[in-house]
Amino acid sequence: MKLLKALTALAIIGLVTSYAYADDKAPAKGDIHRGAAKMMEHLLPPPILDDLKLTADQKTKYDGLETAFKKDADAWDKTHPGFKEEMQKAHAAKDKDAIKKLLEQRKPLMDTRKGYVEQLRASLTDEQKATLDKGLAEIRERMGKGPRGDQGEKKSPKPAPAE
Repeated sequence: MKLLKALTALAIIGLVTSYAYADDKAPAKGDIHRGAAKMMEHLLPPPILDDLKLTADQKTKYDGLETAFKKDADAWDKTHPGFKEEMQKAHAAKDKDAIKKLLEQRKPLMDTRKGYVEQLRASLTDEQKATLDKGLAEIRERMGKGPRGDQGEKKSPKPAPAE
């Protein structure tokens, strides 16, 4: 029975690991920086964009919004030259206060992104809006969790079952 549990656990770990490396939506395990940086390359992550199945007119609108967002993101990067390195150092040091401070600095850029996404949302059908909301919720959930999936904090062990 213990062997079966161990093999099952190993199989699950293998599936989860392979999914994380194969899935464009999620950063590789332990590589939250790459995932966050990759998200800044586009207004929406490519898998979500694919799921929306935009019409030609919607795609044209999206392309214009993404171009404008990239200009704004580049401008923000130029005014915050050491941001990425500071964030990596803060994560490596597990300095939650520094991370929180850095995220507050980036909030105006994230608000800008939300504005562009809302402009896109205005051109979507109800079904597309639901798909967008679902995809963004999944991304938020993944990005909110640390590499171990526990938001970086160790949870207390579960008590042994009473016999």
